[in-house]
Parts: sequence; structure tokens; C-alpha cells
Amino acid sequence: MTRWYIERIGKAQSNIHCFTPKAEGLVQERYVTSCLLAPTRLNEHEFHVRGGDIDCLVNLECKSRTCRVFQVDKLPCEHTIAVLKLTPGQDICEEIYKLCDPKYKNERWKKAWYRTIYLVPHPKTWTTPSEEKRTVHHPLVKLKKGPKKVNRIPSVGENPKRKKQKRSCSICKETDHNKGKCPKTVVD
Repeated sequence: MTRWYIERIGKAQSNIHCFTPKAEGLVQERYVTSCLLAPTRLNEHEFHVRGGDIDCLVNLECKSRTCRVFQVDKLPCEHTIAVLKLTPGQDICEEIYKLCDPKYKNERWKKAWYRTIYLVPHPKTWTTPSEEKRTVHHPLVKLKKGPKKVNRIPSVGENPKRKKQKRSCSICKETDHNKGKCPKTVVD
């Protein structure tokens, strides 16, 4: 476990990019895809981006996109990157960095791995309180008389009880007797 932890610390400390490796890869892929898109300015904050799978409406002020990738991932989608490339006088990397969620930034990743995990010492060196050394016995329970119930008790709606049907005579259809004792049968 310590080896695994040290590897993660090493990866976090040696990362020179602005983002975590996975986020960096996603942003680079989206940057390449954004080169194929054609953004059009609608007003000061809204842009229409054509190309790719779908046309998208990007609003930089509200941070909303109709592709909904930014709302889900919290990383700029290719449509947003295409719009950022359209605006002159801005550093594109800095703008992408501003739009990203802090959880993807390298500083947050480094903070997650800055603590030290210590090994668990040998059990003989542990100090345990006297309360924990006492043995705990099973609770005293009275056993019920009779055989143990094998089948479970069905719940209320599981098996509704059948209503007992009164038996009736198949000859005269009366309920006080059966076919063998029917007074209407002719005895030879």
C-alpha cells in the first residue's frame, strides 16, 4: 500500500501541466476537434458553433452550452475552445484554465496526495485499554419450547388465504348435502 501511495505522490509532484493527466488528455483531444469547428458571433456573449456531431450555442456569460458537455464534465467542450480561439487578445490556455472546475487542476491533485500514510505497527506493540481486553459472551436468551419453525411466515399481501367454498350437490345444486345423499336421486 505504501508503494502504491508513493507512486501516486510521485505522479502528482512530477506533473508539470496545469491539469491532472486525464483532464489534460481530454482538453488536448477537444482542442484538436475544435480546429474543425466554425464559430459565429451572435452577440457579445453568445456564439453559434457549426461542425462536428451537432451545432451548438455557446453562452460565455452564463457558462452554458447546448451540447451540455461543460455542464456534465466541468471541462470546456470543443465548442467553447473554438469560441475562445475566435476572441483576439486572450491567452487561450489561461481562458481554458479559468473555465475548468478546480477538481481537475494540478494544485488540487497535489493537495490530495501531500499527507503521509504511516505503516501499521506490529500487534504486539499496540496498547489496548483494559475494557477492550474483556471477553464478550453471547447474550442469555431463552429458547422457545417446541420444534423450530422451518418455514417463514408469509407477509400480508404474499399469499391471500383462499375462502373455503361450500360443497354442494352436483345434481340439485343445494348446499346442505352431497351427491351421495341427495333426496332427488332415484333408488331402484
